[in-house]
Amino acid sequence: MGGSGSVGSLAIQLLKSQNISVFATCSDNAIELVKNLGADYVFDYKSSAEFEALRNYGPFDIVLDCTGQGIELAKKLNFQFRQYITFSSPLLKNVDKFGISFGMLKNITHFIQANMKSLSRKGFLLKYGFFMPAPQGIELLTRLVNKNQLLPIIDSSFTFAELPLAFEKVNRGHLRGKVVITMS
Repeated sequence: MGGSGSVGSLAIQLLKSQNISVFATCSDNAIELVKNLGADYVFDYKSSAEFEALRNYGPFDIVLDCTGQGIELAKKLNFQFRQYITFSSPLLKNVDKFGISFGMLKNITHFIQANMKSLSRKGFLLKYGFFMPAPQGIELLTRLVNKNQLLPIIDSSFTFAELPLAFEKVNRGHLRGKVVITMS
């Protein structure tokens, strides 16, 4: 989900480098980009007919949510999958709102409840993806870039003086890759 953003476009390329079949969603104006990144099947998430067509290809091993919608999106999906990985963890929001102790307790409770309900209803596990720098990951990315199997996607570039404009662009969403700030 969200194959045309910075995380989704990277995920597609990483998965394809490992010969994994990739089904991706994006808006209609990004379909060509996502196909060029290597996705095997691309669906317009705004088209209910296309989104519904995903059901014919399942069940899926993993749904990787790069849209920021989190578990709410998983509840709406009308097709079968085994794992739902989202990068939209409630961790920081709950800690900010309830403090460390109660916030962490809320996070644990939310995670357990989501998985218990999910397993009993749809049969999928909810997982939160977190980025953690690791030398092996950097080495893999470097190898893939050197072999032209991984192309960084840049949406736009701004000077440091244009930083407020860059923030506005990021906040509007629907980016095609990263926004770069040039420091010189």
